[in-house]
Amino acid sequence: MILHYSSYFIIIAGVFAAAWLVQMFLQLMLNFKVLRCCKHQKQQYVSVDEAKPGVSIVIYANNQGEVLKCNLPLLLDVDYPNFEVIVVDDMSTDETLDVLTVMEQRSEYLFHTKITDKVRTMSHRKLALLLGVKAAHNDIIVTTTANCIPATRNWLNALVRQFGEKTDIVIGPMVFESRVGLIRRFCQYDLFQRMITMFGVALSFRAFAGWGSNMAFRKAVLFADNNKAFSSHLNIKPGEDDLMVSAMARKDNIGVACSTDALMVSKERPLVKAWSKDRVNRAFTAKRYGFVPTFFKCLDYSTRYLCVFAGLALATLAAMSLDWIVLSAALLLLVARMITNVSLAYCTSKELGIHRYVLSPVIYDLVIPVVDLVFWIRASVRNKTFYVSRV
Repeated sequence: MILHYSSYFIIIAGVFAAAWLVQMFLQLMLNFKVLRCCKHQKQQYVSVDEAKPGVSIVIYANNQGEVLKCNLPLLLDVDYPNFEVIVVDDMSTDETLDVLTVMEQRSEYLFHTKITDKVRTMSHRKLALLLGVKAAHNDIIVTTTANCIPATRNWLNALVRQFGEKTDIVIGPMVFESRVGLIRRFCQYDLFQRMITMFGVALSFRAFAGWGSNMAFRKAVLFADNNKAFSSHLNIKPGEDDLMVSAMARKDNIGVACSTDALMVSKERPLVKAWSKDRVNRAFTAKRYGFVPTFFKCLDYSTRYLCVFAGLALATLAAMSLDWIVLSAALLLLVARMITNVSLAYCTSKELGIHRYVLSPVIYDLVIPVVDLVFWIRASVRNKTFYVSRV
């Protein structure tokens, strides 16, 4: 059956309207909710006399002696009354061990341990986490890596204040150090947008991922149910953060710290290589996140393209038929969606005190589904390299 021109017009208009509504719903449900959370936590006040639990910071390091020299003093200088720093050295062959030994003598809060070369049956990053947690003297564990520094001295306060009676895990924000250049700026915005999506889903439903570079959890939750949530993926090299959070998360046991004080800044160099490696790892572990994040990603990407292309097609048909009302409405809705996208990204980045994104959301909007597909293919091709010998 051949449809008349008017029928095509109605179908395209219906597809565009439905896709636009879904896109606006996702923006308001996820991105706007994160923005509100940022504003709320910015206004939070914590009394200096408030009792604060002890915290153990576990840091993973591998051949990063020079990095530790620069970054460890900043971590040891955080404004918190009761904490310790435990660095787990993963078989470093540089001066990492010497640096840690010297710095440990200078600070009563710093300790270190190491992984031996005899361990070949499980992920070293997950083993490092287990070793650090077992060596910790406190019940709250905060994880990070050697190349990260807190944005402010109130970093631990901002994370710990999100723990409540039912809260087992708190996920915090992480960004790349701001650098110039089109590709570097794209990498920075990609990490920022993934953080917004992760926080939005966590605030609306349940968390599906976290950053090993900025995450806090209760020691007991790691060993609950015979360590079931962690032991199920010990033979997978990545996933010491996102798979652990995905396995442990419930609706009411995850806290989100999305303030400037809670921010962790990654000083990875070279940035593009580090971003690419993290992207491949996330593409591999994302297959195990579950239904909700996969559904929302598919819904977002499909309606994103439908909204843009159906909107442009509708505007073209309206122009050809000299229907100026429909043409104006289509263009107005497309511009409104773009302005909403840019405004939310700009306001959220402003609240977090990082680089304020204006042009990046426009370019990123249509490019990122293709980028995701590329990294999904790369992860699929390299599938076997993500596994170690089974435990």
